[in-house]
Amino acid sequence: LAVAEGNSKKSAAEKRLKKPHEVSNQNVVSVKKTLKAIRKEERERGGRIKRKKEEAEEKKKHLPPRLGRKRFEPEENKVATTDDIDGSIRTLRSTPMVANAVFNKLQRKGLIEPRDQAVKRRRRRYVRA
Repeated sequence: LAVAEGNSKKSAAEKRLKKPHEVSNQNVVSVKKTLKAIRKEERERGGRIKRKKEEAEEKKKHLPPRLGRKRFEPEENKVATTDDIDGSIRTLRSTPMVANAVFNKLQRKGLIEPRDQAVKRRRRRYVRA
């Protein structure tokens, strides 16, 4: 019996060696299914990319144009809370920031490029001894 089993194993190995160019039908089917799945994923990915681009373009329509390196970011409205107010509201003085408001409006409309506030640098004076 041991000899017969050895012969069957040997004959199976010989069969595989004799026809290496032939691929089993099962492998071909699985390759076709795999290729079909890959194509489907690529179509879905392409659709997602297309949708994202359309959404980004839609967002850009509502934002001001980008003139410089920075994008305009509107400042939050500063509102005094009841803790900040002493006494009555009638006694409060308004603080007009007309120039600043106009400057921000021009930046928002895209007529002036957005920029950071200029920082004043202190000059050091050196005393000679």
